[in-house]
Amino acid sequence: MFEDTEFSPGAHVLGSSSCEYVQKMLSKVTWRLIDTTDPEFALFDHIGPFDFTQGLSTNLGLLSALISLSYTPSRIERIFFNRDLKSTTEYTLQIYVKGVPTKFKLDLYFPFISSDFAFIRPCSKINMTSLWPVFLEKLWAKRSGSYFSPSKTAHVTSILSELTGAPNEIVFSCSQNLGNKLTKSLGSQFTIIAIPKPQEFNLKTVSINPLFAYTVADFQTSGILLKNPLGFSPLPGQLTTNSQDSGVLVDFSTFSEKFDYISILHYHDNFKYSYKSSNKNCFQVSIHTNGLSYFSVFQQSGEDVPLRIIVASDQGYIKGKSAMGSSIWVEVECVPGTYYIYTEKSSSQVFSVYSQMNAGIEEIEEIGFFSNNITVSSIKNKPQVHLVQVCPGITVYCLEKLGVFDDDCMEGYVYNVVENELKDSFAVIEIEAEYENFEVSGKMEFIVQPGSSQLVYFKQKVLTQDTFFNSKIRAKLVPVSVS
Repeated sequence: MFEDTEFSPGAHVLGSSSCEYVQKMLSKVTWRLIDTTDPEFALFDHIGPFDFTQGLSTNLGLLSALISLSYTPSRIERIFFNRDLKSTTEYTLQIYVKGVPTKFKLDLYFPFISSDFAFIRPCSKINMTSLWPVFLEKLWAKRSGSYFSPSKTAHVTSILSELTGAPNEIVFSCSQNLGNKLTKSLGSQFTIIAIPKPQEFNLKTVSINPLFAYTVADFQTSGILLKNPLGFSPLPGQLTTNSQDSGVLVDFSTFSEKFDYISILHYHDNFKYSYKSSNKNCFQVSIHTNGLSYFSVFQQSGEDVPLRIIVASDQGYIKGKSAMGSSIWVEVECVPGTYYIYTEKSSSQVFSVYSQMNAGIEEIEEIGFFSNNITVSSIKNKPQVHLVQVCPGITVYCLEKLGVFDDDCMEGYVYNVVENELKDSFAVIEIEAEYENFEVSGKMEFIVQPGSSQLVYFKQKVLTQDTFFNSKIRAKLVPVSVS
């Protein structure tokens, strides 16, 4: 009989609450050993969102994530190494903690209150009770340190990513391209979760329960079909059919008003996960098939820090992104070949590739990456480059609009080309940043030779949504002296 000594039964793994009622209920918890020989129990039995109810739990992000993933059973099954409840007493599950595939071993001891499971409560369906929900809840409790820790509750987006290894993006409900994002994501069978605004709902008058996030099941001209992730009561509101599993149709204006954003999990059933833990910040990646690949960086400190990721090939720059957070990723339509990735980091990191086949990942030196893959011509030929005419004959090519922050255009302001088309003058370039958030801060001067171009690289030290590089570029022309 396997017993998990790392997460043994007791009050220390239950957690605590400032709510007097909840704390009183926690004091009533007892631990029981599940009898796997009981014919009522199975690990999986037609996985679906109505396999469990809430119980004594405040981790709404975990509940919403599990229910949304359960609409595609393979996304739940993939976490488990064991499929038969009766074959062993030691169960191995794997999730992706800060980008690292991590195995957790669980035993058969679970917390109860009276005759019910204390937290997530599996429901019996046709004389069969699936235990996968309580195993996943115990997995997450072990990963978090306790069952009940409201102050440390992870957001649904990070939970989805850790459960699957797939990248997750947030699209705000006020975004102009929300409808296009929904259509594309639904067509790709991605998991989409809508996050409500808690203050916008009144349970007595509105047919949406604000206590949970909702799975987006369909997007039509008449509205958005939401599937309820099990509140304290049966599915509220006007059902589209007689089946609870069908969901509630919300018109688009109400959705935009009542929901903050959607979270899109870019999960592909057959994609492979490759990674490397490293103190380096440049990598060479071998991609073997045509199609999408996702390149991600996870900071191991877990803190929100300035992050940047840049993807290039032998032909030059492809795509980049800057953000503030603990992780960042970029999606690239790849062809088989070699790719070079530069990352900015503040501590040790995990770099990963999520693609159709396992990718080869090697560490490389930063100086080789820049000199071999980023050139003046590779910048100037990119369609997303923005031109700034400093003065007649002097042009700056930028990879991001100056002074603009746009959720839909997160290209990192990294490489810039200053071109001097004049044959008779040196260009003395002065760049002044309005924010001192750069290693090259304040004023910087350099000279561009007549009839030539120069590649300039700015590296930010501090990055927030309010301090993207907002610069002033000036040029003073100095005539070529005639000897």
